[in-house]
Amino acid sequence: LVHAPAVTALSFHPDGKIIASGNLAGTIRLWDVSTGRLIKELLGHGGKVSTLVFSPDGRMLASGSWDFSVRLWNVSDGKEKQKLVGHESPVRSIAFSPDGRRLASGSGCKSVYYLGEDHSPKVCGSSSKDQSIRLWDLSNGKEIQKLTRDMGDVVSIAFSPDGKLLASSSGDDSVRIWELSMGKGSKKLDERGFGFMEVKFGPDGKQVYGRSGSNLVSWKPTSGEKLKWSAGRVCCPTSRSNTFVIDQEGKGLVSCGMSKPAEPKRQGSVAVISHWDLNGRKKEELFLTHVKDIRSMTFSPDGHLAAFSDSEGRITLWNLEKGKEISKRTEGHSSTVSSVAYSQDGKRLASMDTEGNLIIWNISSGAATWRKNLEYDGVAVVSFVQGDVIATAYEKKIKVLNVSNGNLMAQYNTANQLRTMDLSQDGKRLAVGDSEGSIKIVDVRDGKEIAEFTGHEGLVLSVSFSPDGMSLLSGGAGPLIRTWDVVTGEMKLEFDTGSRFVWQVRFANVDKNVVWAVLEKSIVLVDLKTGKIMKRLDTSDTRIFGLALNTEKSHLAAGAMDGTVRVWNIADEIEVKRFVGHGGPIGAITFSPDGKFIASAGMDTTILIWKTDLDEKGKE
Repeated sequence: LVHAPAVTALSFHPDGKIIASGNLAGTIRLWDVSTGRLIKELLGHGGKVSTLVFSPDGRMLASGSWDFSVRLWNVSDGKEKQKLVGHESPVRSIAFSPDGRRLASGSGCKSVYYLGEDHSPKVCGSSSKDQSIRLWDLSNGKEIQKLTRDMGDVVSIAFSPDGKLLASSSGDDSVRIWELSMGKGSKKLDERGFGFMEVKFGPDGKQVYGRSGSNLVSWKPTSGEKLKWSAGRVCCPTSRSNTFVIDQEGKGLVSCGMSKPAEPKRQGSVAVISHWDLNGRKKEELFLTHVKDIRSMTFSPDGHLAAFSDSEGRITLWNLEKGKEISKRTEGHSSTVSSVAYSQDGKRLASMDTEGNLIIWNISSGAATWRKNLEYDGVAVVSFVQGDVIATAYEKKIKVLNVSNGNLMAQYNTANQLRTMDLSQDGKRLAVGDSEGSIKIVDVRDGKEIAEFTGHEGLVLSVSFSPDGMSLLSGGAGPLIRTWDVVTGEMKLEFDTGSRFVWQVRFANVDKNVVWAVLEKSIVLVDLKTGKIMKRLDTSDTRIFGLALNTEKSHLAAGAMDGTVRVWNIADEIEVKRFVGHGGPIGAITFSPDGKFIASAGMDTTILIWKTDLDEKGKE
């Protein structure tokens, strides 16, 4: 599972079948645990998602964010139900009020319980860096109580099973017990050191557990009597919550920790899961895997699964009973995917990332069948030529490779940095645009230059062959779109769009005078011969990085800066589909040869395949 940039919050659904992740960009995703499939993406927060928790009946998800808000979401449709506003700094922790019948069987993530016979939530608590704890009535979304003390940042809160007490940990290295009916802190439990990152009540409410540095500590909330556990490997250094949980039977506690790998040459850390009895005696320890670092982690409600994320947004699921990884960490790209291309038969997909990794994927299985590092270090472009032959362009190099045997068939060096590339439909010629306004036509078979076109005054950002390969379309820095005769090298037509940049260009159909162009705030269809804009699709809410047309030219797809893939019906100028799934801008997009699928790739290091479900007229 990938949710880049870094995942900052995780929470299991009460039935253990869904896991929610929140990331640094403020997006929330719901995943199917058994298949790893993305179910829904929840959009609304304007900052890092710092905490997530499901309601025990699984109907709602609560999220806290660095945009100072708490939001409630319907899990069934992904819609925002309520937005609770009042905090004056990032919200760090949230907890639902308890249900007396679910004392020791909360989610295991944030000690979530309910109050009432009908299992409907009545009160939700939230804490934030404005050094306050606020209680909200969820029936109307109003703040009903505010608890404040000179206690530093409030990083964790938990209700007692009977709902009468609230435990909090804060930046002054203390744990406090609040009597909610009195609205004041009745006990202050101190443990000087690394500060407390997380607190939870035990199943009977007679003990409070806290994590401080690498130790677990427990107290009796009424007397303040303390029992310190020398845990040694309890905390995940970059995770402030979800690092321990009372097991489902209420007889023990499971914690997550980190340890350096035994092998000196291995990088990263080992995730360690420890099982304790409630008196602080360690029962067993499980070493999981090497990861770069743990940014967030959580346990399933039954304590059988653990999920943790690393700094690159990958989420790994482990079956703790079997000690096995059940959701593999991504074996593909680890940096921005800058280019994707389908093979002519639509059965394979080629992708390039900014670290120079070229990967060939089997579409039906999703498996990587071939990979090679081309020693590139930046944005590169890739295209299938024919069969097993691949062409790539990077900086001042063009490489043509046979992926069946890995042999380099041809290499061509240019004087200037390459910015864009397109392959003729017959696979014989390659057009490349560079940083100095020059366009070259290269013979793919031997790398020899056939022709050079000059006229652009700056970067050439996009080139596109006509279907018959006899004309070339170009655009770049500046407002001009140009068409060129590939045989003679003469410029045939040009059109001033009035835009500062022309990001992408494509021929609309066999008529070489009609073209699509991506401008700064719109996508336009232009008749170059008459000089008129025939259609304009508004994209002022985002920036478009990629443009693709299906083979029938009945609908158009675009990859956007907000991570969405948008599909328009060309005839009606109506957006008919919007796919949500990427965790960052989309850098490349393409249709499969039959037009039934769209492949998109982006800065979140993932490649996603979408089924368009559109008819031959571009309609649903």
